[in-house]
Amino acid sequence: MRRESISITSLLLFLILPLFLSSVSGQEGFVQGEILVLSVQVLDELGNPVKGVLVHFYDETDGLMIGEDYSDAEGFASVAWDTSSASIGVHRLHIWNDEEPSLYVERSDAYVDVRILSPAELALSVNSPSAVKPEEEFEIIVSVSNVGEASALFVEASIDGMREVIGNLSGGSTSEVSFRAKAQGVPGNYTLKVEIRGVEQGTGRELQISKVISYRVKMEGIGLSIRAPSSVNQGSTFTFFVIVKNIGEDLLRFNLKVKLDGASPPSFEESSSLEPGTSSSFEFSATAGKADKVLIFAEVQSGDLKETASKEIEVLERQVPKTNPPRPSSEPVTRGEEQGRVQQPARVNSSETSCQEDVSRKEHTNEPSSQHERTPRRGQIGMNKEYNASLEVIGREGGSSISRTSPLLIAVITLLLFSILRKFWGVEEP
Repeated sequence: MRRESISITSLLLFLILPLFLSSVSGQEGFVQGEILVLSVQVLDELGNPVKGVLVHFYDETDGLMIGEDYSDAEGFASVAWDTSSASIGVHRLHIWNDEEPSLYVERSDAYVDVRILSPAELALSVNSPSAVKPEEEFEIIVSVSNVGEASALFVEASIDGMREVIGNLSGGSTSEVSFRAKAQGVPGNYTLKVEIRGVEQGTGRELQISKVISYRVKMEGIGLSIRAPSSVNQGSTFTFFVIVKNIGEDLLRFNLKVKLDGASPPSFEESSSLEPGTSSSFEFSATAGKADKVLIFAEVQSGDLKETASKEIEVLERQVPKTNPPRPSSEPVTRGEEQGRVQQPARVNSSETSCQEDVSRKEHTNEPSSQHERTPRRGQIGMNKEYNASLEVIGREGGSSISRTSPLLIAVITLLLFSILRKFWGVEEP
């Protein structure tokens, strides 16, 4: 304890009230709850200590007797004052001694003002984001105030093992410190505990306050896909689509880059934004080159978020039109060609008709002059009927049969006809 002295003068003695009370932070007063030792020294007019004088201590502000004591050999009288129940503010203390005629001591009075301070009290406020992205670093600002009158010493703040020194806080002062924390990587709700510690001046009482803050790791991400044909023809123009989806909880601003290998143009770029849970489809057209495949590579990026996708398209070679080669002679004859060929026997029928006309002319030339000679022989009549029947059959079936008869059969019929004619001619010879 520190002591502060004052003196009062009487006719016979001096009352000296030394109050030895330290003031480390320069505060004027004493903290409520602190035990103060009030001491006075009784001296005669020559400055010598007087023993055995009863001294009284009274708190006029609260109307309470603090205590009384007799001066010792050194002239000191002391009492302890527990300020736990003392009101906050300035207290007027009345100190006096009883009159001692035997010691030639008269009554003397002294007054001392003592200020009682409210205890130090820490208040805490925290400013931090309520929602952050996975593994994002975010700032936590901690504000500490001393709402009491007593000073708070050696104040420091901590969050999950991280510490920041604030220092001493006099009554009514405020100080701020900031922390950098890293969010969890998995979406969900999380908490952090902020603690403030210090020591109250005068009492040495430990000061402590804490607060739990919560934050949410938001769902975020980008979906990317490519829709394109499985194959295209070489040199042809094809269309493909790149779909970007916002699977997060915030507005997504992104840049889209598309590169093509084996087609032209070789690249595309787009920039846009998407509301949470929405998607957008980008349409592109390209021309396939001479390579055997086209590779599409897409990349979308938004801040630290990045997603890629690829698609492979097969390139087909151009088809050359095919021509039919001439058919070898060994191939079978079609029905149309066979019908074309069977038209030739029609000339054979003309020959047969000519032969028939020659036979008629020959008969006319050899016809006898007499009626007896004109009468045909029985053998001749039979021959003529057979011959006419053969010609009639051939003539009647010629139109339909010849078209269905092979060249070999026609040749056989022709030979048979000539054979019959020779027989006929042989009968008619004289």
